[in-house]
Amino acid sequence: MEILFFIIILMIFGFYSYPFVLWLLFIAIYSTIFFDVGVYFWIFFTLFTIFTLNRNFRQNFIIDIFLKYLKNNEIDFKIYNNIYYLNENSFSANFFNTDKTIKLTKEEKDFLDNQIEELFIFDNDKLNDDFLAFFKNKNFLDLSIPKQYGGLGFSFFSYLKVIEKIAFHSSSLKINEIIINSLNATTIILEYGTKKQKDYYLPKIAKKEEVIEFIFTKTNIKGEVFKDTNKNLKIKIEFSFEDYSISSMTTLVMIAFNLNDCEHLITENKNKNITFALINKQDIKNQNSSKYLIIDERDIIKSSSFNKDTNLFINSLIFNKKLSFLSLCIGQSKTISKVINSYTNLKNELGISKKDSKEIEKKIVQNISFTYLLSNLKDNILSKNKNNTDIDFFNHIINFSISKNFKEIANNSIDILNNCKFKKIKKRVYEFIDYSNSLNRSNFEFEYILIKNKSIVIIDEILLDYISSSINVNIKSFIFFLTRGYFIKVDKGFKKYKKNLIWASTNFTALLKFSSLLNKKKTTLINEKLIDIFSWIDLLKLIIKEYENEPSSNYKILVDYICQYGFYQIQKIKETIFQEIPTLKILLPFIRLNPYALKPNNKINTKIIKFINNGKNLDEICKSKAFFKDNKTILFQLEEALKLQDECKDLEERIIYAINHKTIKKGFFDEVIKEANKTGVITKKEEEKLLFAYEKRLNFFT
Repeated sequence: MEILFFIIILMIFGFYSYPFVLWLLFIAIYSTIFFDVGVYFWIFFTLFTIFTLNRNFRQNFIIDIFLKYLKNNEIDFKIYNNIYYLNENSFSANFFNTDKTIKLTKEEKDFLDNQIEELFIFDNDKLNDDFLAFFKNKNFLDLSIPKQYGGLGFSFFSYLKVIEKIAFHSSSLKINEIIINSLNATTIILEYGTKKQKDYYLPKIAKKEEVIEFIFTKTNIKGEVFKDTNKNLKIKIEFSFEDYSISSMTTLVMIAFNLNDCEHLITENKNKNITFALINKQDIKNQNSSKYLIIDERDIIKSSSFNKDTNLFINSLIFNKKLSFLSLCIGQSKTISKVINSYTNLKNELGISKKDSKEIEKKIVQNISFTYLLSNLKDNILSKNKNNTDIDFFNHIINFSISKNFKEIANNSIDILNNCKFKKIKKRVYEFIDYSNSLNRSNFEFEYILIKNKSIVIIDEILLDYISSSINVNIKSFIFFLTRGYFIKVDKGFKKYKKNLIWASTNFTALLKFSSLLNKKKTTLINEKLIDIFSWIDLLKLIIKEYENEPSSNYKILVDYICQYGFYQIQKIKETIFQEIPTLKILLPFIRLNPYALKPNNKINTKIIKFINNGKNLDEICKSKAFFKDNKTILFQLEEALKLQDECKDLEERIIYAINHKTIKKGFFDEVIKEANKTGVITKKEEEKLLFAYEKRLNFFT
């Protein structure tokens, strides 16, 4: 019993991060009172106290030996920061630095309601000249140009709404590329252009006299400054026009390259600097060389900010592009979710097995929930007060959400829409998957301090903090595991999930600190999985806070599903990590006994299916969708068939009642309807209506 109390008190010390001196004092007093310790214990205890509390002894006999061990075992010991650790204060009202909710202006709303629908007149796979002319004349390329230069002056938020709404267009990926490249090029001129360049180019773009496009180059291309025979400054760029697909309507091409200016003829910066140049497309074509391009000094976009570091700015442009594609994925998910729900409702009327029905329901629920999650992710990113250091993480979380959640939506959609009539839709989904695979992998890493080449005094301070925080998070993690975080104090609303988040983040921090002790190969492998855990923690934290900012009892069921699914994914990743590390593998059975969450079950799936079968709820989640409303399109036919089916519900119930009461015999649908008319259950007009609705529905399954 004394030993048990001894361990419990030590765990309390660790839980509350008491100073190490108190630990030693408690051990000495408790051992004297309750344990029969001999002289050897006190010799060891005294030496241990001297070596740990005396800085010189500690540095010479402990730190030095530890550093040699790291060197001999090729371990890059990294001290990770505690910024990833959630606690009781993490869900307070001011924890997230958010701006006010972003809203569309009247002009932006009018553009979304009117201009977008017209795009679907040209709903085909090829962007022909008629479409490009319409696209240019309808102001899609001057959305972000300020009004003072003749543009629309729309916000980035409204631009993303435009992208989301065009997502179901056959050429939406190409349209997105054109718009985002134009927007990024305009942003570069506004950020780096001189007053003369802004006054010259921006009005011309707004008036449709010029069409600009920014090219994200495939590699870091180089540019060298030189003087020609007339002593004019020129730049030779390793650029081949043939390597890039540029729109036929583009007249100005913006490129980024590494400028090497050894003699500082243009820049003051000694290092190679990322530089932007705006070149007439015809000038590029007129040059015979396919390996390099010669431009004038005047082609460079430069201002007083020219000598600043442009790497962070480039990252922000990449962020714009990824957020644009995320909006495209959200729009695609919304429209497909609507299509799938309509299609399966029609299919259910014809009868499918219970097993197949449950499997389809599971995929529909996942699609709707992930669509809701992606929408909230986009809104959350836009509302946050961002600085340049956040961009890497935002790029990562967008990549993660597309690769994990949107791909799940896409694959589910392909499985459900197994009818040849949806061939065009499936083709578009495959295109989205291919495009998402081409996205650059994010370079996100956890913030850390590398102790290599630091003075022993600094290493000593760093290690003391590391040991103290490691003991703290490991003890907390163990206690939360035993109690399932029951005693964690959190504010009202989603208490269970908030406690789970604190438990999961504490365990995650403990594993992250433990990974510092592993060799390079193991650390890299484990950190990849820890980044996935961290991503899920961030998404779950986000969805809870977004819901609490705008609570709606309707969507609570979706938050429940996302949290259950997310914690289940964290649990699976955690088990994989324990399996990879031999010293932790022995604990795997205990980890499985007390998981964060189990896989979402049929009970919650049934609730969500009931929720989305209410048309208003589904319409609210899938708002901002658009498609060509023509009676030849599959989507129009699908909505028409479903509408007819709903109109015939009462008639079908009347026939079922008649069958149950033996008024008419059960048989094939068309025969039953004819008999129902003969026996007076339905009128001739009602018979024709039912047969027409049946033919429309059957059209999708024959």
